[in-house]
Amino acid sequence: MADMTPGPNPPDEIYVMIHVSSGSKYYYSTEKGVLTISKAFANPLTAAYGLIPATHHTDAEPLDVLVLVSEPPMPCTLMPARPIGLVRLEGEGKIDDKILAVCSLDSEFEGVEDIADVPKRMLSQLTDSIKEDWVTKITWLDAAKAKKAIEHAIGLYKREND
Repeated sequence: MADMTPGPNPPDEIYVMIHVSSGSKYYYSTEKGVLTISKAFANPLTAAYGLIPATHHTDAEPLDVLVLVSEPPMPCTLMPARPIGLVRLEGEGKIDDKILAVCSLDSEFEGVEDIADVPKRMLSQLTDSIKEDWVTKITWLDAAKAKKAIEHAIGLYKREND
């Protein structure tokens, strides 16, 4: 993913390398060109899950993204997405931020621009599917916070790779 761009117009439109299809609990990656299951989550995710190329979060890994999409995407595909929020997982002295986005090409999410546009039931289901054992607090933040996090992650990546 090192030679990829974070998106066509970051932070407003990003690329997400999908690793977990919505409805799945298996994390896929490619190793030597072969699609491989490398991890399993406790619960099936209610959103697709992936990473923004050419970014680094505070853990020196690419920034994580949950993508709302009406049709489950194939793992290891690159999806254009529009950030609409950020979810912050906290516990055991750790913070793990994940961007919430919608697929830019999915007409079902055409009018969704911010976390406030997502039905509460959908956020509740997503919260249940991403909660991990170490997490004691989950906070949902707006699109502006998500875009700041993306800009920061792009900046970290550039500083570490220049």
